[in-house]
Amino acid sequence: MLREKQVIEIRILSKKGLTNREIAREMVCHENTVSKYLKEDWKEMKGISKLDPYKEHINKRLEEYPSVKATVLFKEIKAQGYTGGITIVRMYVHSIRPEDEIESIRFETAPGKQFQADWGEGETRIGGKSVVIKFFTMVLGYLTLPQVNRKEMKRRKRD
Repeated sequence: MLREKQVIEIRILSKKGLTNREIAREMVCHENTVSKYLKEDWKEMKGISKLDPYKEHINKRLEEYPSVKATVLFKEIKAQGYTGGITIVRMYVHSIRPEDEIESIRFETAPGKQFQADWGEGETRIGGKSVVIKFFTMVLGYLTLPQVNRKEMKRRKRD
């Protein structure tokens, strides 16, 4: 039996468009388990969550300001004495927030006509050391799949 947090994560991954097989790999469970929890309503766990005393406040704030971020709600309930983590707050907010009704329009061009590109920077740990990596992303208009390539950045010598 999965925990509520895992079931919510399965539903989030499903809404993102992942197949049951991909979700099962991600969650390290069987594909049939994923299917079961997507079909059935979640049966409440026995016991009390650290978030339970703050759910009423979160619900009230979401009614007043539907676009308020989970991080803002986390800071508010933390000031009221909440001792849990932000992840459960994010999952709870995601589970009760109304879905956006924005319809996306697919945009395609012929091969070789258009692409979108951007440079990015991120930090990771390699060999126990914190390293800044720079990367270049490009999405071709006719593929809609991102292409990510690592680029070595060489420093110029100062004269």
